[in-house]
Amino acid sequence: MAEFRLCYKRGKVGYAKNHAAYILRENDYKAKEDLIFKQSGNMSFIDGNNALAFWEAADQNEGMNRNAYRELELNIPNELTHTQAIVLIQKYVKKEIGNDFPYSFAIHESFNENGEKNLHCHLMFSERRLDGIDRELNRFFKKANSKNPELGGAKKDREWKKKERLLGLRKSWEVTANEVLKSHGHEARIDCRSLEDRRNEALQKGEYAKAETLNRPAVNISGKILQKIKVAGYMSLSKAERAEVEKYNKAKEIKAAKERDYAIRKGKIVPTKDELISRIEKIKSMELADGSQRLDEAGLKRMTVNILSKGQFNKAIKEMKTVEKKRIVYPLNEELIKEEKEAQKKVMEIANKYTMSDKYVRVLNQLERDYTREKELYSNLLKTQYNINLNYELEKKKAERNQGNQEKIKSRYDDKPVEELRYRLQELEKQDNSHFAMQMLSNYRIEGLAHNSLRYQKELKELELEKSNVSHFGTTEERKEIQDKINELNSKIDKTDQEYAKITESIFKDFDRTDGKFAETLKYVEDTRRAEMKVIQDLLKEKEQRQPLENNLASYFKNIIEFEKLKNSYEYFIKNNENEKYNKSLFKLHNRLDVMEDTYNRSLDEIAKMDFKKIQPVIKEYRAEYQRKVNQDRENIEKYDKAITNMSNLLTGKQLKTKEGYTPLELIALNKITKGEYSLGYKERERLKKEIEDNKKELEGLGKLSFVRKQALTKEITEKNILINKLLLREGELLKRYKGSEFLGDKTKEIKSIYTSSLKKFEKDKMSFTRALNIDKQILYKIKGIEEREVLQKKEKKKVFKGINKIREINRPDGMRSTGVTRELNKLSRFLKSLDNGETGYNNLDIKLEKEGNSWEI
Repeated sequence: MAEFRLCYKRGKVGYAKNHAAYILRENDYKAKEDLIFKQSGNMSFIDGNNALAFWEAADQNEGMNRNAYRELELNIPNELTHTQAIVLIQKYVKKEIGNDFPYSFAIHESFNENGEKNLHCHLMFSERRLDGIDRELNRFFKKANSKNPELGGAKKDREWKKKERLLGLRKSWEVTANEVLKSHGHEARIDCRSLEDRRNEALQKGEYAKAETLNRPAVNISGKILQKIKVAGYMSLSKAERAEVEKYNKAKEIKAAKERDYAIRKGKIVPTKDELISRIEKIKSMELADGSQRLDEAGLKRMTVNILSKGQFNKAIKEMKTVEKKRIVYPLNEELIKEEKEAQKKVMEIANKYTMSDKYVRVLNQLERDYTREKELYSNLLKTQYNINLNYELEKKKAERNQGNQEKIKSRYDDKPVEELRYRLQELEKQDNSHFAMQMLSNYRIEGLAHNSLRYQKELKELELEKSNVSHFGTTEERKEIQDKINELNSKIDKTDQEYAKITESIFKDFDRTDGKFAETLKYVEDTRRAEMKVIQDLLKEKEQRQPLENNLASYFKNIIEFEKLKNSYEYFIKNNENEKYNKSLFKLHNRLDVMEDTYNRSLDEIAKMDFKKIQPVIKEYRAEYQRKVNQDRENIEKYDKAITNMSNLLTGKQLKTKEGYTPLELIALNKITKGEYSLGYKERERLKKEIEDNKKELEGLGKLSFVRKQALTKEITEKNILINKLLLREGELLKRYKGSEFLGDKTKEIKSIYTSSLKKFEKDKMSFTRALNIDKQILYKIKGIEEREVLQKKEKKKVFKGINKIREINRPDGMRSTGVTRELNKLSRFLKSLDNGETGYNNLDIKLEKEGNSWEI
């Protein structure tokens, strides 16, 4: 496809010969097989017209930091054959270079990974103009002599530096290439203008489809990056270079898609069946919802204003919607209120400006005709080209999309256990769609504000109680301090309630509108809920048939553990949600806790009814597992406590000895600067000291007859002491050299920054383990409580039986029971029955038998 690309470069001294060899495929580049044609000219003053000799002389004789050559890289239209491409380049060179400047050019043909052809030309030329004076090659590149031209080099033409010259080269290449394309019967043309200029021209002519094709990013990338990929591969690129490649590939994709779209709209190519259906769907989405098949006039008007404003209208609407969305979340923010008014004003100004223009009605009518014509064209193509029913295909497409959505949801839940699927299904069944839509629109601030308000009110009650106590016994200062805190809390409550009211008001202002934000979000929530419930119900049915039910006891324990974890997380997020960091988490946890509370209580009740002897081994196993977790959590917390203490001491310099006025961090920085020499010296001294101690012990243990060994040891000790002194001197030199230096200060700051980050990470990790410990302790407490329930019940039964026996012993002498004794026995029987039925929980067993006189009271 014909595509304009002209890249203008300048080559520094030292690169000319090698670059010429590269483009001409000579010397080290002979093996490359992409050369189509090469030619050099205006070098008759060189023996054999040797191009490489000319460019080598340019490297050797041009002044430093000057240009040895200039180069044009030209994309040749792929429609042309090799012969036609050669003619095109020769024609362009003759037109722009002529007989005035030495040049070399080469035509290459390469193919990308998709097999697309890339026919292009490298044109190198010297800026030095030939003036007819016969010079030696070396003199040609010397500085020009205006008084005696024959004594100096050829003069450089400064026109090559001007922007006007570059623009002239671009236009000349467009004209020349298009002439050759036309002469060989090709319809394709190239255009040297920017995408924006070409789009504006299309809009002026009313060619809106063409204008939309040109509304895209330019396809451009540095040749160095492409060469780097070719030589060393994609992985050799830097992060910035990879981003450029991604941008380039994306721009290519957009261009290809838009050009294909334009060709389809113009009827130049027949679209695929899917493309036709997608296009008809797009046009139908622009129709009114009443089934009249009329295009939505409001939508067409917005499109018209956007075309006339060259895209500024849509941009302004997007900015306005962004600000409006922020305003829902932060309704009292003065800066956002101001931004919203300005954004709305800008939209209205653009709309008023262009709806009053002469072109407005003409463009509006043209758009309506274009879309109506396109819909007819595509519908006819479906019948004639593919012989299919449109309505059937649209329904089929809709079903395929729904199926795709369901597959996506299914992949999310496929590996979830049955119990988790049940929880989620219950959540969805209980879900209040309107409330959920409000939460989404407010970015879950409604949840956060509600919790904050409750928390503030709880704190206020505590302060009011404290105020009551202080009013009787406290000082004036204490009473004032409490009152200030109360005032501050009241202010927070007022502000929170005000924000809550404003957010709900801004959401409900378009409650009755079918095209408002609330209606749109509510529809999304309802559709998603419906699809998700269907997938989970099908999965549950499938999994329950495929696998046996879980062990009931294990399932009950999982419910209890999951509930305790959720409850702990919920309490943690409420406590730490001052900056509204956990609004979304609170909302999700709140919903899950609502669902799980019944499951949790039911699980406790079911465990209470089970035969204790059968469930005791399982309870024991869970208790052992969570006791191990608690112990492990405590060990981890202790480790982090030590690490945090050591790191804090290091950063503050506490409890650590320093040397020569250096802080611990400065000594670490010094060791970094000396590439480990400081610490190596210290380690070496310690090693030598230990060896000297060992030598002295050996020396003391030697007898009188070991004179030779004594001498050797004494000499060894002396030599080691000398080494220690040398190492101390070297250490002193290092300490003295860097003391108070800027270099040491910078390195110390760097070290401090790293250690401070590490300290924060340690503290964060410790907090995670502390949270885990709290959760595991709570679960362990529950498990222990379940196990102890039976033990407590047995003890209470023994006490009751003992009480019955005592009552029997104090019956009246005539063998008749008193009314009081009978009543007490009935009470005990009922209580025993309740124990057997598991009606009293282990937390509620608080029975006392006390002897008073001749009777027992329960």
